[in-house]
Amino acid sequence: MSTDKVNSYEGGVGKVITQGMRCNETSAQTILGTIRNLAVGRQIVYAKVGVAAISAATLCQSKAGLAGYGVVLCGATASVGAKLVTVVNTLAYTADQFKDGFLVIHCGAGTGYSYMIDYHLSAAATDLSCNIALKDGLEVALSTLSFCSLVENKYSGVIVAVAGGATSTPVGVGLCTGAVSSFVWLGKKGPFLCISDTLAITAGKRIVVGSAAGTVAQEETANFTKAVIGNAMQSAAANTGAKILVDLSL
Repeated sequence: MSTDKVNSYEGGVGKVITQGMRCNETSAQTILGTIRNLAVGRQIVYAKVGVAAISAATLCQSKAGLAGYGVVLCGATASVGAKLVTVVNTLAYTADQFKDGFLVIHCGAGTGYSYMIDYHLSAAATDLSCNIALKDGLEVALSTLSFCSLVENKYSGVIVAVAGGATSTPVGVGLCTGAVSSFVWLGKKGPFLCISDTLAITAGKRIVVGSAAGTVAQEETANFTKAVIGNAMQSAAANTGAKILVDLSL
């Protein structure tokens, strides 16, 4: 299969990501959540597959119970421009669980700012000094009275949208088979193939998350409370599991 190269600009420096849009890789080639514009108004977004593999055309969501790390104190002062922040731990987490996620300052010095996380080591709930490396330096200095939290990137550990309706934010549709913990591109906006559930779909109608895992459905009275994720570009008969083009808006 030929490789579709996708241009990436990180930190102001241009580079080419050699990972094709329909390939999966075992290591990250760019930042999770990176969005690239394609022809015909399409957008793709970079994601890490979670605890189960995904397939082409399956609707995916961020993992249920997306981890946020409770509000805690900074363990040490940090100056403007610093890229290393120390937090006082209360919960355990694994190495790089929050990579490409966010350090959020809630109150105290630096309040109102958030910073993308570059990397960190694993930590136990009893660790009193845990270092979080940031991609960019602090805009405002932090003190030991600054309260902060850690939030995972919503594109880290994506799963197939849960049967009966996504239990978290829909993030895109698979463009290829993605193995557990692999890195893939997902279709986010514009025309992409999706799998219909058991109900018929009429072209032009609004589309929501389907009743079967990883599927989409036409908006009806019974599912009116579900968020609209796009518009059908093709029709599908009932009970066919047809793959149809949907103009996504995720």
